[in-house]
Amino acid sequence: MADRPLFDTQGPSPHRVHLPVHIIMLHFLLSGKFSSYVCCLTLLIISKANFYLTFYFIAGSFTDPSIDPFKGWGGRIFVLIKFIVILLICAQFILSLGNRPQG
Repeated sequence: MADRPLFDTQGPSPHRVHLPVHIIMLHFLLSGKFSSYVCCLTLLIISKANFYLTFYFIAGSFTDPSIDPFKGWGGRIFVLIKFIVILLICAQFILSLGNRPQG
């Protein structure tokens, strides 16, 4: 332990959490927190997929000629809005990649 610096100059790294210098309770707490983050990230991805699927099936019903309220333009409008929704979801993902603290 004497050869290790008091403060880590390279920043935090996830693989150092399970070094034997931590108490066993800290291992359990940090593993639980990591599991919670993975669960939240998974639910976030699923919620974006659910939003797109809901949009797709509700707006896709306008392509049926018998219930098309746009007088034959429902299919074209659906394709345009579908493209816009996919671009907005991609833009949201790309913008979230840059949202990290710089310290």
